[in-house]
Amino acid sequence: MNIREIIEGTLLYDWILFGLFLTAFITQMGIYLFVFLKLPMYNRKKKSVFSPGISVIICAKNEEHNLEFEVVVVNDSSTDDTDHVLLSDADCYPVSDHWLQRMALNFSEDHKIVLGYCGYEKALFFDNIGFAGHYHLISGDDDLFVNQNATGLNCAVEFSPESHTLSLPETTFRAWIKQKKRHLSAGSHYKPGSRIRLASEWISRIILYTTLIWICISSPWSIPAGALFGILLLTRLVIFKMGMRRLDEKYLLLPSLLLDPVFPILMGTIWLSSRFEKKYQTWR
Repeated sequence: MNIREIIEGTLLYDWILFGLFLTAFITQMGIYLFVFLKLPMYNRKKKSVFSPGISVIICAKNEEHNLEFEVVVVNDSSTDDTDHVLLSDADCYPVSDHWLQRMALNFSEDHKIVLGYCGYEKALFFDNIGFAGHYHLISGDDDLFVNQNATGLNCAVEFSPESHTLSLPETTFRAWIKQKKRHLSAGSHYKPGSRIRLASEWISRIILYTTLIWICISSPWSIPAGALFGILLLTRLVIFKMGMRRLDEKYLLLPSLLLDPVFPILMGTIWLSSRFEKKYQTWR
Protein backbone atom coordinates (compact mmCIF):
# COMPACT_ATOMS: atom_id res chain seq x y z
CA MET A 1 0.00 0.00 0.00
CA ASN A 2 1.47 3.36 -1.04
CA ILE A 3 1.12 6.72 0.72
CA ARG A 4 -1.70 7.87 -1.54
CA GLU A 5 -3.78 4.77 -0.78
CA ILE A 6 -3.10 5.21 2.94
CA ILE A 7 -4.25 8.85 2.85
CA GLU A 8 -7.37 8.04 0.86
CA GLY A 9 -8.28 5.21 3.22
CA THR A 10 -7.67 7.20 6.40
CA LEU A 11 -10.67 8.15 8.52
CA LEU A 12 -10.84 11.20 10.82
CA TYR A 13 -10.29 8.89 13.79
CA ASP A 14 -7.07 7.59 12.23
CA TRP A 15 -5.85 11.14 11.56
CA ILE A 16 -6.42 12.11 15.20
CA LEU A 17 -4.69 8.96 16.43
CA PHE A 18 -1.67 9.48 14.17
CA GLY A 19 -1.59 13.18 15.08
CA LEU A 20 -1.32 12.30 18.78
CA PHE A 21 1.44 9.82 18.03
CA LEU A 22 3.31 12.37 15.91
CA THR A 23 3.05 15.01 18.64
CA ALA A 24 4.39 12.58 21.24
CA PHE A 25 7.17 11.50 18.86
CA ILE A 26 8.30 15.11 18.26
CA THR A 27 8.19 15.84 22.00
CA GLN A 28 10.24 12.78 22.87
CA MET A 29 12.77 13.41 20.10
CA GLY A 30 13.16 17.01 21.25
CA ILE A 31 13.75 15.89 24.85
CA TYR A 32 16.44 13.43 23.80
CA LEU A 33 18.22 15.84 21.46
CA PHE A 34 17.96 19.02 23.54
CA VAL A 35 17.95 17.68 27.12
CA PHE A 36 19.43 14.19 27.47
CA LEU A 37 22.14 14.80 24.89
CA LYS A 38 23.51 17.62 27.06
CA LEU A 39 24.95 15.08 29.50
CA PRO A 40 27.36 13.26 27.12
CA MET A 41 28.13 16.50 25.24
CA TYR A 42 28.86 18.55 28.39
CA ASN A 43 32.38 19.94 28.37
CA ARG A 44 33.77 22.47 30.82
CA LYS A 45 37.43 23.13 30.12
CA LYS A 46 38.10 25.87 32.67
CA LYS A 47 38.66 24.64 36.21
CA SER A 48 40.29 26.10 39.28
CA VAL A 49 44.01 25.50 39.72
CA PHE A 50 43.57 25.05 43.48
CA SER A 51 41.10 23.22 45.68
CA PRO A 52 39.22 25.41 48.19
CA GLY A 53 38.38 24.23 51.69
CA ILE A 54 35.20 22.15 51.84
CA SER A 55 32.63 21.59 54.58
CA VAL A 56 31.00 18.17 54.15
CA ILE A 57 27.36 18.02 55.26
CA ILE A 58 25.90 14.50 55.56
CA CYS A 59 22.10 14.29 55.50
CA ALA A 60 21.05 11.46 57.83
CA LYS A 61 17.95 9.98 59.42
CA ASN A 62 18.27 6.76 61.44
CA GLU A 63 21.71 6.16 59.90
CA GLU A 64 23.55 4.85 62.96
CA HIS A 65 25.08 1.97 61.00
CA ASN A 66 26.46 4.35 58.36
CA LEU A 67 27.83 7.11 60.63
CA GLU A 68 31.04 5.85 62.23
CA PHE A 69 32.23 9.34 63.13
CA GLU A 70 31.12 12.95 62.95
CA VAL A 71 33.05 16.14 62.15
CA VAL A 72 31.37 19.49 62.81
CA VAL A 73 32.78 22.70 61.29
CA VAL A 74 31.36 25.99 62.60
CA ASN A 75 31.71 29.09 60.44
CA ASP A 76 32.64 31.80 62.96
CA SER A 77 31.57 34.92 61.00
CA SER A 78 34.12 34.39 58.23
CA THR A 79 34.51 37.10 55.61
CA ASP A 80 36.50 35.00 53.09
CA ASP A 81 35.61 31.80 51.18
CA THR A 82 35.70 29.58 54.29
CA ASP A 83 32.34 27.90 53.95
CA HIS A 84 32.16 25.91 50.66
CA VAL A 85 29.56 23.20 51.37
CA LEU A 86 29.32 19.71 49.84
CA LEU A 87 26.12 17.78 50.52
CA SER A 88 25.78 13.99 50.56
CA ASP A 89 23.54 11.33 52.10
CA ALA A 90 24.68 9.02 54.88
CA ASP A 91 24.15 5.91 52.74
CA CYS A 92 26.41 7.24 49.96
CA TYR A 93 30.15 6.73 49.86
CA PRO A 94 32.85 7.97 47.45
CA VAL A 95 34.51 5.51 45.09
CA SER A 96 37.95 7.16 45.35
CA ASP A 97 40.09 9.29 47.64
CA HIS A 98 39.87 12.19 45.18
CA TRP A 99 36.12 12.78 45.52
CA LEU A 100 36.38 16.09 47.40
CA GLN A 101 39.22 17.37 45.25
CA ARG A 102 37.45 16.62 41.97
CA MET A 103 34.29 18.36 43.13
CA ALA A 104 36.12 21.34 44.68
CA LEU A 105 38.16 22.11 41.56
CA ASN A 106 34.95 23.17 39.78
CA PHE A 107 34.27 26.11 42.10
CA SER A 108 35.11 29.50 40.59
CA GLU A 109 33.94 33.10 40.59
CA ASP A 110 31.22 32.16 38.09
CA HIS A 111 30.31 28.63 39.22
CA LYS A 112 28.84 28.54 42.71
CA ILE A 113 26.97 25.22 42.37
CA VAL A 114 28.65 21.93 41.39
CA LEU A 115 26.66 18.78 40.60
CA GLY A 116 28.09 15.26 40.81
CA TYR A 117 26.89 11.75 40.07
CA CYS A 118 25.75 9.01 42.45
CA GLY A 119 25.19 5.47 41.13
CA TYR A 120 23.98 2.23 42.67
CA GLU A 121 26.13 -0.70 43.72
CA LYS A 122 25.99 -3.13 40.80
CA ALA A 123 25.51 -6.40 42.68
CA LEU A 124 22.56 -5.26 44.77
CA PHE A 125 21.11 -3.39 41.79
CA PHE A 126 20.71 -6.56 39.75
CA ASP A 127 19.95 -8.85 42.71
CA ASN A 128 16.87 -6.67 43.33
CA ILE A 129 15.85 -6.24 39.67
CA GLY A 130 17.07 -2.67 39.60
CA PHE A 131 13.82 -1.08 40.83
CA ALA A 132 15.28 2.43 40.69
CA GLY A 133 17.77 2.12 37.85
CA HIS A 134 16.02 4.23 35.19
CA TYR A 135 15.55 8.01 35.20
CA HIS A 136 16.13 8.16 38.97
CA LEU A 137 15.28 11.63 40.33
CA ILE A 138 17.04 12.79 43.46
CA SER A 139 14.98 14.78 45.95
CA GLY A 140 15.07 16.59 49.28
CA ASP A 141 16.30 19.95 50.48
CA ASP A 142 19.48 19.80 48.38
CA ASP A 143 17.48 18.96 45.26
CA LEU A 144 15.07 21.84 45.82
CA PHE A 145 17.93 24.25 46.49
CA VAL A 146 19.53 23.33 43.15
CA ASN A 147 16.21 23.58 41.34
CA GLN A 148 15.54 27.07 42.71
CA ASN A 149 19.05 28.51 42.34
CA ALA A 150 21.02 26.73 39.62
CA THR A 151 21.32 28.33 36.18
CA GLY A 152 23.34 27.65 33.06
CA LEU A 153 25.85 30.29 34.17
CA ASN A 154 26.41 29.57 37.86
CA CYS A 155 26.38 25.75 37.73
CA ALA A 156 29.10 23.25 36.80
CA VAL A 157 28.96 19.44 36.53
CA GLU A 158 31.72 16.99 37.47
CA PHE A 159 31.66 13.61 35.68
CA SER A 160 35.08 12.10 36.36
CA PRO A 161 34.94 8.56 37.86
CA GLU A 162 36.97 9.78 40.87
CA SER A 163 34.16 12.18 41.79
CA HIS A 164 31.40 9.53 41.82
CA THR A 165 29.67 8.20 44.89
CA LEU A 166 27.73 4.95 45.31
CA SER A 167 24.52 4.21 47.18
CA LEU A 168 22.67 1.04 48.14
CA PRO A 169 19.32 0.64 46.33
CA GLU A 170 16.17 -0.36 48.14
CA THR A 171 15.93 -4.15 48.48
CA THR A 172 12.13 -4.52 48.35
CA PHE A 173 9.46 -3.12 46.06
CA ARG A 174 7.52 -1.74 49.04
CA ALA A 175 10.57 0.21 50.23
CA TRP A 176 11.17 1.51 46.70
CA ILE A 177 7.56 2.74 46.49
CA LYS A 178 7.96 4.55 49.81
CA GLN A 179 11.19 6.14 48.58
CA LYS A 180 9.58 7.34 45.36
CA LYS A 181 6.71 8.90 47.29
CA ARG A 182 9.27 11.00 49.17
CA HIS A 183 10.93 12.00 45.89
CA LEU A 184 7.61 13.02 44.34
CA SER A 185 6.63 15.03 47.41
CA ALA A 186 9.73 17.19 46.87
CA GLY A 187 8.94 17.49 43.15
CA SER A 188 5.70 19.31 43.91
CA HIS A 189 7.83 22.24 45.11
CA TYR A 190 9.86 22.54 41.89
CA LYS A 191 9.67 25.67 39.81
CA PRO A 192 6.65 25.62 37.43
CA GLY A 193 8.87 25.28 34.36
CA SER A 194 10.61 22.22 35.81
CA ARG A 195 7.29 20.58 36.70
CA ILE A 196 5.97 21.21 33.19
CA ARG A 197 9.06 19.70 31.55
CA LEU A 198 8.94 16.59 33.75
CA ALA A 199 5.21 16.14 33.18
CA SER A 200 5.63 16.63 29.43
CA GLU A 201 8.23 13.86 29.28
CA TRP A 202 6.10 11.39 31.21
CA ILE A 203 2.81 12.20 29.47
CA SER A 204 4.33 12.20 25.98
CA ARG A 205 5.91 8.82 26.65
CA ILE A 206 2.59 7.35 27.75
CA ILE A 207 0.85 8.79 24.67
CA LEU A 208 3.65 7.53 22.40
CA TYR A 209 3.38 3.89 23.47
CA THR A 210 -0.42 3.91 23.76
CA THR A 211 -1.02 5.37 20.30
CA LEU A 212 1.73 3.21 18.75
CA ILE A 213 0.04 0.02 19.97
CA TRP A 214 -3.39 1.23 18.85
CA ILE A 215 -2.09 2.29 15.42
CA CYS A 216 -0.43 -1.08 14.87
CA ILE A 217 -3.71 -2.83 15.71
CA SER A 218 -6.26 -0.81 13.77
CA SER A 219 -4.74 2.02 11.69
CA PRO A 220 -3.30 2.10 8.14
CA TRP A 221 -0.49 4.28 9.49
CA SER A 222 1.23 1.34 11.23
CA ILE A 223 4.26 1.26 8.87
CA PRO A 224 5.05 5.02 9.06
CA ALA A 225 4.48 4.99 12.82
CA GLY A 226 6.73 1.95 13.23
CA ALA A 227 9.45 3.61 11.15
CA LEU A 228 9.31 6.80 13.24
CA PHE A 229 9.43 4.78 16.46
CA GLY A 230 12.46 2.91 15.13
CA ILE A 231 14.23 6.24 14.53
CA LEU A 232 13.37 7.36 18.07
CA LEU A 233 14.54 4.05 19.52
CA LEU A 234 17.87 4.25 17.68
CA THR A 235 18.35 7.86 18.83
CA ARG A 236 17.59 6.84 22.40
CA LEU A 237 20.05 3.94 22.32
CA VAL A 238 22.87 6.10 20.98
CA ILE A 239 22.31 8.90 23.51
CA PHE A 240 21.90 6.46 26.42
CA LYS A 241 25.11 4.66 25.45
CA MET A 242 26.99 7.96 25.25
CA GLY A 243 25.63 8.98 28.65
CA MET A 244 26.56 5.62 30.19
CA ARG A 245 30.13 6.02 29.01
CA ARG A 246 30.27 9.51 30.46
CA LEU A 247 29.00 8.25 33.84
CA ASP A 248 31.11 5.08 33.76
CA GLU A 249 27.98 2.87 33.81
CA LYS A 250 27.90 -0.47 32.02
CA TYR A 251 24.66 -2.30 32.77
CA LEU A 252 21.78 0.15 32.42
CA LEU A 253 21.02 -0.01 28.69
CA LEU A 254 18.77 -3.09 28.68
CA PRO A 255 16.91 -2.14 31.92
CA SER A 256 16.30 1.33 30.51
CA LEU A 257 14.62 -0.11 27.42
CA LEU A 258 12.49 -2.56 29.39
CA LEU A 259 11.35 0.04 31.93
CA ASP A 260 10.83 2.89 29.44
CA PRO A 261 7.12 2.20 28.69
CA VAL A 262 6.34 1.12 32.26
CA PHE A 263 8.06 3.76 34.39
CA PRO A 264 5.85 6.81 33.67
CA ILE A 265 2.69 4.79 34.32
CA LEU A 266 4.15 3.43 37.56
CA MET A 267 5.29 6.86 38.71
CA GLY A 268 1.91 8.35 37.81
CA THR A 269 0.18 5.69 39.89
CA ILE A 270 2.49 6.37 42.83
CA TRP A 271 1.86 10.12 42.51
CA LEU A 272 -1.92 9.65 42.47
CA SER A 273 -1.81 7.33 45.48
CA SER A 274 0.34 9.89 47.33
CA ARG A 275 -2.16 12.65 46.60
CA PHE A 276 -5.01 10.45 47.82
CA GLU A 277 -3.16 9.53 51.01
CA LYS A 278 -2.40 13.21 51.69
CA LYS A 279 -6.04 14.22 51.28
CA TYR A 280 -7.17 11.30 53.43
CA GLN A 281 -4.73 12.18 56.23
CA THR A 282 -5.83 15.85 56.05
CA TRP A 283 -9.48 14.82 56.31
CA ARG A 284 -8.74 12.65 59.32
